[in-house]
Amino acid sequence: MRVLFYYRGIENMGVGYCMSMLKAHGHDVDLIFDPGLDDNLFIKFPHLAWMNKHQELLERAKGFNPDLIAMGCLTNLYPFAKVMAEKLKQTMPDVPILMGGHHAQALPGWLLENDPNIDMVCLGEGEIAMLELANRMERGEDYTDVPTLWVRKDGLIHRNAMGPLE
Repeated sequence: MRVLFYYRGIENMGVGYCMSMLKAHGHDVDLIFDPGLDDNLFIKFPHLAWMNKHQELLERAKGFNPDLIAMGCLTNLYPFAKVMAEKLKQTMPDVPILMGGHHAQALPGWLLENDPNIDMVCLGEGEIAMLELANRMERGEDYTDVPTLWVRKDGLIHRNAMGPLE
């Protein structure tokens, strides 16, 4: 499986742990990182907007040809993640997008009911859940019952219980 991660803001250990787990088990991973130095909804530095390379990030994402896209997201960064999810979905409409992080954990139902570009939400630690998801997707198996994930598929939201913690 080829799993692309997206993150905006500062370094994120959760994203790193998930990438490491997948890579250690034979999956290909890549990261498109948006430093977002111009705006994090708390502090705005418009003169740094020239550093945004969103089109280049989208081109890199498409070139990686992912089977799954995973996004980490803090609540204050959701407006930016929402826009990127929309652009990624427009570029690669058949690739499912999973969102994890504090925002997804706080509002899983709201995200799946209101953001058509988010297909799955991770409710807790993602290492084991993402590995199970990637393995099942690679084998062509159903993944709607992976513990720790809520999955929207065929108009239904599958709300799975929390799985084991790493």
